[in-house]
Amino acid sequence: MNKIILKEKLDLELSLFSGQAFRWKKKLNWYYGFIDNKFLKLRIKNNCLEYLCSDDWVAQDKVYDYFGLGIKYNEIFENFD
Repeated sequence: MNKIILKEKLDLELSLFSGQAFRWKKKLNWYYGFIDNKFLKLRIKNNCLEYLCSDDWVAQDKVYDYFGLGIKYNEIFENFD
C-alpha cells in the first residue's frame, strides 16, 4: 500500500464525481479508476491518501499531480479576502 500524507483536506467524492472526471467508480470506501492510463485503487484514511496502482513506480507523481497536492489552496483562498 502506498501512502501520501495530506497537508490539506481532499474530498475524493467531490473531486472524482463533480463532472470533471469520468472514469471513476466507488465500491465501499475505495475509489477505482485511471490516471494516465494506469489503474488505481485509492481511499483516504487517517489523513493519508492510500493507493494501489498497476504501475507503482510512476504512481506517486501521477497521483500527486492529478489531485493538485502540491498547490497550497488555503493560501490562495486567503488572498481573496
